Amino acid sequence: MQFWFYEQRKKWRENGGGDGFKEIVSISFPTEKPPAFIGLDDRVLTFNGKFPAVDFLRNFQPWYRAGVPTQREPDEN
Repeated sequence: MQFWFYEQRKKWRENGGGDGFKEIVSISFPTEKPPAFIGLDDRVLTFNGKFPAVDFLRNFQPWYRAGVPTQREPDEN
């Protein structure tokens, strides 16, 4: 992430950005994801302490694909 920000800042400055900003900005990143009460995503599953079956995970569909058959390759096992 830090490298990405560095590259974006470099591109921004090359395109004329940066007037008036001479100080270096310090960015830190979290090392853990905080627990959430609500998750907004198209593929969120609530973990209740019991892992779901592998078939359930393989066949899980986001809301916009619910009811649409999947086109997966058959397992080799």
